[in-house]
Amino acid sequence: PGPQGNPGSGGGPQGFLRLYDWMGVVKKIGQATLGEASTGQFVRDMAYCPTNNHVYACVRAPFSPGYPDGQEPGSVVVFDCSTMAIIANIALPDGFKVGYGMAHCPINDLIYVTDLSANLFEIDPSTNILVSNQPLSVCTLPQKIEFCPKNDLLYITGESSIEGLNPLSKTVEAIIPLGFRTGPIAYSPINEKLYILRTQDQVLVVDPETNMAG
Repeated sequence: PGPQGNPGSGGGPQGFLRLYDWMGVVKKIGQATLGEASTGQFVRDMAYCPTNNHVYACVRAPFSPGYPDGQEPGSVVVFDCSTMAIIANIALPDGFKVGYGMAHCPINDLIYVTDLSANLFEIDPSTNILVSNQPLSVCTLPQKIEFCPKNDLLYITGESSIEGLNPLSKTVEAIIPLGFRTGPIAYSPINEKLYILRTQDQVLVVDPETNMAG
């Protein structure tokens, strides 16, 4: 299975776990229920929005002729968690391809999605459309996104660095140079640290107060 959706605490149904498999089937598991909805495409990442109880999934078409593997056309698919129905399909502007990372930012209530180059797009969940066709510039080959409540930055892992974006000013306020690619990232509220996967058996720890990796 892929990463789990976070039910959140903003009025959405509690006690459910949302996950997906690599063939684009999104599942909702409860005490006595199992529902699912299929995108028919590969799911790269998901983000839950507590303000509208929707799940946002960045997807790509499987094995599209004329495209190298991983470069196929994609979009952001929106699921209604109450009905498990697909209610919207959000495409990036021409020339941009949906990437591997998504996150919900609680301080401005926007959804963020990466592309395959060095950009970040914002989605307004109240309308399910892009805030702007002009993306925010971030690290090369952005992978995953995580909001850090310790300093209110969005951390994006990339090809050779990790960057911390201020979602209000839309500027990069932290750059952690590494020299190697990083992937999934998660924030721990217990010790207020960020954990980033480098390889299958290596995890970096970043202190958001100093933006130093250890």
